[in-house]
Amino acid sequence: MKGLSHQSWCTALKKNEKIFVVLSCALLGAFVFLFTYGWDTVRITNASFLINGYDEFDSVQRYGGWLHFLNSDQTFPLAKAGTAGYPDGVIASFWDVGPLVALFFKAISFMLPPVFQFEGIYILLCFMLQGAAAGLLLYRVSRKKLYIFAGTMFFVTSPILFERAFRHTPLASHYLVLFSIYLYFSTRDQLLSKAKAKLPWQFFLMNILAVGTTPYFLPMCMIFVLLTAL
Repeated sequence: MKGLSHQSWCTALKKNEKIFVVLSCALLGAFVFLFTYGWDTVRITNASFLINGYDEFDSVQRYGGWLHFLNSDQTFPLAKAGTAGYPDGVIASFWDVGPLVALFFKAISFMLPPVFQFEGIYILLCFMLQGAAAGLLLYRVSRKKLYIFAGTMFFVTSPILFERAFRHTPLASHYLVLFSIYLYFSTRDQLLSKAKAKLPWQFFLMNILAVGTTPYFLPMCMIFVLLTAL
């Protein structure tokens, strides 16, 4: 640290401030989730609220699909449940089960109880990532933390986010769109400053996550890749 120039110090402080803002906004998203839904939905052994039908009976369909996938042999395609739709099986996304999340929890299921659910953990993550993405976007236009946190509240209390949460769980992944918007603006800023800019690899990550969560988000994310390329 002793040999750092004044410019290096400013860059380090700016980077740390940005990290602080993003983490704080993620925690704000977690607070809104817990205030609204409580700890019981996060408890991995609590599957009763899904089995009994949360809001609508789509949760019963999703949980049933998840159990089919969990108890099927691992085949290709990776997210296919062979115990349903004989003889061809059914892809997990047809039950509105996010394939990537389902694959992860199936891989670690040997460490978990016989009956468990992961939707609460995923929706909590959606709220946190929604807050983090909002913080990044707002940090671009203001350095005043009060404004950033107040603005983030609009994102993490979005009515459509609440409407999707636990009703159509994968469709609560709005953070994919927000991060894509942020990547577009960041790349555009570099181009406007006449700096060299490449298409960020994070764009491809967003699109892989979109396909592995629900294809609905793919066009929403891809449009920002197209805009950046243009």
